[in-house]
Amino acid sequence: MSSDSSRESSYIKVIGIIFYVMYTLKYSFELTYIHMSNTIDSMLLMFCVVLAILAMTMMKMSVKELIVLIGIIIIGLSVYWSSKESLYIMLIFAAIMIRTTDYRTALWTIFITKFILTLMIVLLSLLSIIPIGHMLVPKGIFGFVMGYSLGFSHPNNMAESVFFLIAAYLCIKEEKITIYDGIVIAIVEEACYQITKSKATFLLIILMLLLIFLRNTSFIKFIIKKLYGIYILLISLVISILLPMIYAMSTGVVRSISFELNGLLNGRLSNASHLYELFNLTSFGEIVNDVALKQRFGYGVVDNGYSFALFNYGIVGLTLIMLLYLISVRNLLKQGHFVYVIVILMFLTLGISENIIRAPYMNFTMIFWYEAIFFNQGLNKDATKII
Repeated sequence: MSSDSSRESSYIKVIGIIFYVMYTLKYSFELTYIHMSNTIDSMLLMFCVVLAILAMTMMKMSVKELIVLIGIIIIGLSVYWSSKESLYIMLIFAAIMIRTTDYRTALWTIFITKFILTLMIVLLSLLSIIPIGHMLVPKGIFGFVMGYSLGFSHPNNMAESVFFLIAAYLCIKEEKITIYDGIVIAIVEEACYQITKSKATFLLIILMLLLIFLRNTSFIKFIIKKLYGIYILLISLVISILLPMIYAMSTGVVRSISFELNGLLNGRLSNASHLYELFNLTSFGEIVNDVALKQRFGYGVVDNGYSFALFNYGIVGLTLIMLLYLISVRNLLKQGHFVYVIVILMFLTLGISENIIRAPYMNFTMIFWYEAIFFNQGLNKDATKII
């Protein structure tokens, strides 16, 4: 590589790092008591878009990759025009920008930025500058428990932020994860559970650690390879989309069974079913007005990532997300990156009960869509080649 090409390669890597800092900064205050002004938020969005476009003009890619990239961006823009939601195209840009750098650098950038901002939110709450956020958290038929959100709008959001950081750290360490990492993570997660009382993230972190430490056994490899994609996604989609649809439309015995199941799932079926009653199912999505949900049903939160994404991003939008995950996981498995796959599966599972499938502020695994957008790049060692 010539000295000019080497300098251009360094420039595009810097562009990628700055993008991930700005990208993480833009979304890290969502679901907290810190509210960014519309002006700053719009500036960060435009900055990220400009960086992404600039980087794409410098990327080397095949004709096939270019066609796929253009097709995906067109779908992203269609979702934006239909739903007025910029999140979708930003998810796509987050995956594309891996081409400017590599997974490890991107993950470190996201982790450090997210960690600093999360620590700042917690410290501001402990100093009473923003609310500490203690509240009774409903547990369905199991009653209520007291949880603390430490500056986030809900204890579950605090727990999801910790889940995000732990998962990102495990991806960074990947094959270098030690038993000491596992012990420290278990202690941190136990402390998080005692503060937030968020059971879903606690159980998924424990499961994630077990799968990672046992990933080289033939049994776990078999389970991950056989259940990694279509089965996990089918189960998630049935629970998250089909069951709320049945709840919304059923009568008689089926309605009674759905009601009992809804209690076991802490009201998540009824929350998601409100979408089917109030909004239209479209090809590229529409605005999901949480104020309208609260006025109509007394509760404006949809604790269901798949159903929310279905209405917000539409049938085409959600289908593309699922295809990108399927292809990416398949390609990561071929390369032997079981840690990445395990982390992705944990996020997809958490999406059943929390709205994280469409949300970059609680999910970073869309960066792995890179594997579905670009071909034969492996871990993109040559990602910084310039046209």
